[in-house]
Amino acid sequence: MDRHMQPDVRVPVCLPVRLYRHARDVRAPAPGATRDLSLDGAFVTSPQAPWPPGTTLECELQLDAVRSVVVAAVVTRRTTDGIGVRFADCGDEVLHRLASVLEQEVQRRHRRSR
Repeated sequence: MDRHMQPDVRVPVCLPVRLYRHARDVRAPAPGATRDLSLDGAFVTSPQAPWPPGTTLECELQLDAVRSVVVAAVVTRRTTDGIGVRFADCGDEVLHRLASVLEQEVQRRHRRSR
């Protein structure tokens, strides 16, 4: 990842997401997709994400056909088309994987703009 990119810089990238809200040990995922992504959060479009700001979730981000990461997240805002989430407690491995995805997307967009 570009060393000068700030962690909160959002990149428009669409990744499949499953959102989990733990309730009585039952995990019922709400499907969705990222509309934008950064190292510290994302906006997730999901009509099945009714949670208000402050709700703690687990987000499973599908990075490619075989790799996914699960990150703890806190809902920061809710709109009619989805929720904003801030990632919490991301380990170095997760940050490295997210940075790789963001870098690939930035490079892909740069090549297309030439």
